[in-house]
Amino acid sequence: MEEEWEVVEEDEEVIGEEEEVVEDEYEAVEDDYEVVEGGVEVVGRPRGDPVLEYVYGFTDEPPASLGEWRFPWMVTEHYKALKLGDKARARRWARLIFRFCPYKPRLCPLYTLTVSRCPVGMERRCRAMARAAARRRPRRWRGWYRRG
Repeated sequence: MEEEWEVVEEDEEVIGEEEEVVEDEYEAVEDDYEVVEGGVEVVGRPRGDPVLEYVYGFTDEPPASLGEWRFPWMVTEHYKALKLGDKARARRWARLIFRFCPYKPRLCPLYTLTVSRCPVGMERRCRAMARAAARRRPRRWRGWYRRG
């Protein structure tokens, strides 16, 4: 078995490659674990975003505008909250979706007879909010009905 030798210049230093056994300096991790009490908490407050402040419950008044939020993003976040089981957050997302829905009044099945399905599948959640809004509105009485 022939070994190949490399030519070493005078200014180069040959360093031998030796295998070193590194001792295990790590501590053994215990199999025991500690259960932390409490649920999921919001660590930071979403400052400057009125939509997130409303959704996470920092304010009770819905925002006047959506700001940078888009309608499909809100629908996605609503379904994420439902999937995670966070009913309070899903309810607040549904309120915002109903309030800022671009499909009202022409493409919403609650306001138009020609449309049978909501494009984003929110007709069941919006129906209760539409009825509550109709109850809050004062009824119009006709003049001929009052006189009678």
